[in-house]
Amino acid sequence: MLQLGFPGGPVIDRLAREGDPEAIAFPRGLTGPRDAAYDFSFSGLKTAVARWIEAKRAAGEEIPVRDVAASFQEAVVDVLTRKAVRACKDEGVDHLMIGGGVAANSRLRALAESAHLDPAFAEKLLNFIVAEVIRHHERIADEVVTGEGADTAGVSQAAG
Repeated sequence: MLQLGFPGGPVIDRLAREGDPEAIAFPRGLTGPRDAAYDFSFSGLKTAVARWIEAKRAAGEEIPVRDVAASFQEAVVDVLTRKAVRACKDEGVDHLMIGGGVAANSRLRALAESAHLDPAFAEKLLNFIVAEVIRHHERIADEVVTGEGADTAGVSQAAG
């Protein structure tokens, strides 16, 4: 639509910093009272952006790319943080892990921090998971070597 290239996230994040997040009132999907509390979908948002751009082009107007990026980004991170924070509060969770490329988005990180959710927790959790996987594999290796443990019975029979 805007020919920003792939992946678009970093470019949108950069352009959005120079745009007005309130310039265009893009929809916030699945935020109505009848919608599931934690579900989200951005297909309606993508359609709304496409239709908005098409209307501007049809009218011969210039597309304010920075404002489109900022308004789009705000709609996405608003829904993500609002629903994530609600889920955390409803379930008594005090840490939220944000993963994948979206975790690098500056606006999402700012909203997560303002909601007192620790975006650095993902790194701490990843380090913990890696350590646990290593410990688990070491235990399995010890059980195979010593022949102890319920999981190794089939291994020694298959090897014999």
